[in-house]
Amino acid sequence: MTYRPLLSLLLLLAALARPALSQQPVLSFESRQAVAAYRLGVGQQKTTHLVFPYAVTYVDLGSRDIIAARAESATNIVKVKANRAGFPETNMTVLAADGKLYSFLVHYERNPRLLTLDLGAGAGPGAPRVQLRNQPATQPQLERAARLALARAPRGRGRTRQDIQLRAGELYTDGQSFFLPLHARNNSRVPFDVDFVRLYLQDRRRVRRTAEQQRSLQPYYVYNASQIQLPGGGKLSQVHVLRKFTFPPSQQLMVELFEKGGGRHVTLPLSHRRVLRARPVPAETPELASTAEGRL
Repeated sequence: MTYRPLLSLLLLLAALARPALSQQPVLSFESRQAVAAYRLGVGQQKTTHLVFPYAVTYVDLGSRDIIAARAESATNIVKVKANRAGFPETNMTVLAADGKLYSFLVHYERNPRLLTLDLGAGAGPGAPRVQLRNQPATQPQLERAARLALARAPRGRGRTRQDIQLRAGELYTDGQSFFLPLHARNNSRVPFDVDFVRLYLQDRRRVRRTAEQQRSLQPYYVYNASQIQLPGGGKLSQVHVLRKFTFPPSQQLMVELFEKGGGRHVTLPLSHRRVLRARPVPAETPELASTAEGRL
């Protein structure tokens, strides 16, 4: 029968074609395509400041073993420190407004020697140029609005962790900015030294931590910023002033209070509805002298 030679020919052609079909092109990276990374040592007891030539628009961390935040009063400074001692090497990526991407390999140093690093912003040795944020109001106007925002008692029970209580007051707006009063209380006998407060937007339902799910918010003014310690049984009241922003109901405003050189920090979520219900900044009243600082 003639079908046997024909079948053999088809099998032979299939065997010859199989290697050609299975061979897919594979590309390899070359060393010249790699973005060089800076080696950066950070510790728990000291904060490292990175000064960039342009405003920072994006920061991503390889793990939660390190903490990074943009400076409150400048657009081109990122402060970094260790979240725990002896962490394995991780990475950090920073994007500046000029489109340049900076890569860092971050390792733990118990006592880092380099604490302020100039990434090209300097006007001379030891004098990096800081880009201050533009303030939509004058200093007296901001101070007055902040004092008025503190005149009301904080709302709700807030959040308490390791005897540190964090609560938010009534939010106010003047149409251009939000005034967010924050009240902290140390219910322990161990003093709490404030390192920094972090504000960001985050999806209410997180599958995993990604840069797309967090949007950092930087206050351009902080009332009572010099108050950085809560003694045992002590209180702290600040007002963080942010430019007007909005976000969808699927997200929430997160407030984090970090301890300097310690492991205590508190996270307080604020809902979309609470932010949208911000009140207009009130007029001056005689009740101002009795602020929420005494009623916390």
